[in-house]
Amino acid sequence: MSSRDFVFGLVLLILCVTGFSSVRAEDYSDARLMPAFVRMDAAPEMLLVDASRAILRSQIAYEEEEDVPENSFEPPPDKKTILWSTIKGNKVFLYYLPGASLGKIESRLGTRQLPLSPQYRRLFTSRDYPIETRINARLQFLMMRVEDILGMKPFIPKLSIELYRTRKDMQAAYASQEGINIDARSFYVHKHALIFSSEQDLIDSIIAHEMAHAVIDHYFKAPPPAQVAELLAAHVDEHLEGP
Repeated sequence: MSSRDFVFGLVLLILCVTGFSSVRAEDYSDARLMPAFVRMDAAPEMLLVDASRAILRSQIAYEEEEDVPENSFEPPPDKKTILWSTIKGNKVFLYYLPGASLGKIESRLGTRQLPLSPQYRRLFTSRDYPIETRINARLQFLMMRVEDILGMKPFIPKLSIELYRTRKDMQAAYASQEGINIDARSFYVHKHALIFSSEQDLIDSIIAHEMAHAVIDHYFKAPPPAQVAELLAAHVDEHLEGP
């Protein structure tokens, strides 16, 4: 049974139990075009993602990292007054605060062994490209990988990631904006198509998990029950490195 068959079988089973049955039909293709920002006058063979899943799978244990120093961040009353720096992609926009370590962000987005073609691997690692371009490539590919695992490719006009210094800063900013306290390392807010995260907790597994929630919530006519979404997001993490 393929990963896609497993996902849809699981969704149908749970939705039958919960009484939710509103699923859209989509056409899928294994040939995935690379995002436009990657092209950069590249050779034609760089324009397709290698669909091969024959990669060396590795098990990585993650531990919470507390190496991001605390700061005196005070969330402003109006989120628009935050002076964000932005990395804009065709699927995902990353907003980070001035002074953030792009080197650390890049390394944490590369801890899982994704099934990459040689061309993508070069784009992710070559110093011929600016670090912003390399980070952008990682985020766009990660989003495409999540869509591929789920077999879902909904229309999402723009998925944003707001990256704060620390988990405490992130939670304080959300409480300031929404008036709600939340205890989480990272989370997705559907009404804004927005992922809240921090340099302290940033890692590709966590971002992929939140991206999965965005894909799932936009694929169905209404966001599915939380139990369904969590099972599918866990499925993404399990298969992030291969089939």
